Amino acid sequence: MFWYVSSSIAMGLAFLIIYFYYMRKGQFEDAEDVKYQIFREEEYHLHDLEK
Repeated sequence: MFWYVSSSIAMGLAFLIIYFYYMRKGQFEDAEDVKYQIFREEEYHLHDLEK
């Protein structure tokens, strides 16, 4: 029983460490921008082909 509780706490702490690490890197800053990124990439490629 001790190992179940300690492993659950360890996994929870590992998740929190990873979550806060990526939050500080700015991973969750602008989640809505990702879906529009493909349109900007296509626009750049089309603009390069016109030249």
